[in-house]
Amino acid sequence: MAINILSEPREKEYQRLIQYAFKISKTFVFSMQSEILVYYPIPKILKELESYKIDESKAFYYPQIDYYNHEAMFYFYECNEVAKAIIMEAVKGLYEWKCPFYQRI
Repeated sequence: MAINILSEPREKEYQRLIQYAFKISKTFVFSMQSEILVYYPIPKILKELESYKIDESKAFYYPQIDYYNHEAMFYFYECNEVAKAIIMEAVKGLYEWKCPFYQRI
């Protein structure tokens, strides 16, 4: 089922989106440029989610999520209530996950 997002979900809309995603998914993934971890400390959210990490890998192309980047790291996590709470607390809108907000998350 396709979902079209026409404007940024924020606050309660964002929370409903995350609740729905965790309801229908067993895992979620973060991707991050490998070089970020060379110049910056590990983001707080990765530390908070460490207990729920299933796997991490570096891949040039990851077909399951249709993503190509020669320097990307993928971090896979289980969907559970604690991880959901961490995600919902980390940012208040979907587009806040962009790199300029790195220091915040």
